[in-house]
Amino acid sequence: MHVSDDTADSADLPETADTNGEELPRDEVRPGDISHKVRKGGGDAVTAERLEQINKDIVENLASSFLETVTDELPEMEELIAVISVGDSWDDEIPHGFRRHIHDLRGMGASFGYPLVSEIAGQIHGIIHRYPMATAEQFAAIRVHMDAFKLVLVENLKAEGGARGDEIMAGLRKVFLKITAPDA
Repeated sequence: MHVSDDTADSADLPETADTNGEELPRDEVRPGDISHKVRKGGGDAVTAERLEQINKDIVENLASSFLETVTDELPEMEELIAVISVGDSWDDEIPHGFRRHIHDLRGMGASFGYPLVSEIAGQIHGIIHRYPMATAEQFAAIRVHMDAFKLVLVENLKAEGGARGDEIMAGLRKVFLKITAPDA
């Protein structure tokens, strides 16, 4: 469909517009009813392919913003983790703030073309939820994962990150499995 602008030549518009089965003269068309301005076909027609391209363009634009946001938030996350002590509850205010950052990254990374960010955040989430109180082992594992975030961002590892992404995730999976093992 092609939607014309308000400056369209009135000769191009129908004499009446159908609004919910009721024909009204063009000058009495209700606000919000643009059906009298819509045409089918043409070079600017809305197609599934065009909508898909628009969606892709929007995600690409947001991806760079996401990358900047994560880069800006990492120091804050590191500050939060630095003041959490062994034995603190992950439900306390500061640990909960860190968890909130992780939760957001876990949900958004893949949406913006950085599934490695989501996967790393998902592992940190799993590490945190393994024990109700912070442990020294958790901190060590979380720091390794935070370093992995930095690598993904610095190396701009989009999608699965290729061989480098595989290498990073293979190492993190070992850490994750060790810290979350039932007898850990």
